Amino acid sequence: MKPAEIEAIILKNQQAAKIILANSERYAGLPLLWAEAIRKKHGVDVADEAPPELPDFKERFAREEAKVDNRNLKSRRKRWDLKEWRVSRKGNAYIVKFHFTVVVYQSAKAKALNWEAKWRVWITDQLLNNSKVDPKAYRSEAEAKSGAFDFLVRMQQEREVSNLPVLR
Repeated sequence: MKPAEIEAIILKNQQAAKIILANSERYAGLPLLWAEAIRKKHGVDVADEAPPELPDFKERFAREEAKVDNRNLKSRRKRWDLKEWRVSRKGNAYIVKFHFTVVVYQSAKAKALNWEAKWRVWITDQLLNNSKVDPKAYRSEAEAKSGAFDFLVRMQQEREVSNLPVLR
């Protein structure tokens, strides 16, 4: 090992020892004994500087959960474009997922006025028995189907919030 590498390791050990010694009630047993040994060998002084605040369990858990949700969302978005949509009697593309009926249709008003953005998304929540139309209008059916995914995720979040018990 090179001397620079050894110094880097010693510095990291000193930093770890400071954290452990500053939070002695949190780190009991072997970590505390190790930190005491580092302090004796390398002269670590806890009073030099305050150790960085460590995130508590809830913060770390929330961060990890957000990462997993983000990964799940990315993979769901990839699979969404591969889904096979059915065609209704009126000729609109639709799909049923998670008790939501997602319909992509061509707006009659936009079609009559010859607007570029003619495609709309309409989602019905079968569990809560309510419907919403995406305020966005899309230029193509494929673009509307991709946009329907984002609108569906928002509707799912609204459903989760509405199903929470009321705290009094």
